[in-house]
Order: sequence, then C-alpha cells, then structure tokens
Amino acid sequence: MTYQKLLDKISSKYGISLELVCIGGKFVATFFIGAAIDVKGLDEQQKMEQVKLSLKGLKEALERIMKYEIDLEKRRIQQK
Repeated sequence: MTYQKLLDKISSKYGISLELVCIGGKFVATFFIGAAIDVKGLDEQQKMEQVKLSLKGLKEALERIMKYEIDLEKRRIQQK
C-alpha cells in the first residue's frame, strides 16, 4: 500500500484532507504529511473539532506508516 492510499483511507474515515508532500533534491528527499482544514463559516467550537479530527488522523497516519515500515523491514530481514 502506498502512503498516499493510506492517507486517502484515513481522510475518508475522518472526513478530513491529509496530504503527502515531498521536497527533495538529487540525493535527499523529505516527506511531510499535512492536514488541510477549511474553516470558512465555522464557529470556534466547530473549528476546534476540525483541528482535533485532523490531529487524530495525522496521529493514525504516522502510526500506520511506522507499522508498515517495521513490517517491511522484518520481511527484508527474513528474506536474507
């Protein structure tokens, strides 16, 4: 599963928008996961709820990506 597919699933689950951004050069790439929040027309409580949902989604995304990477590394080690 690609990271973007994972973020899309989590975005749908929470009704949020998670995005993967890559910034890199010739030898190094840095990946960022961000949440885009549209707060137009929302009151303060609704804005806070959107921020909380986005943070919850970001946390889940990080945990699932870390688990994926650990499992991937375990498979690599077993193949040696």
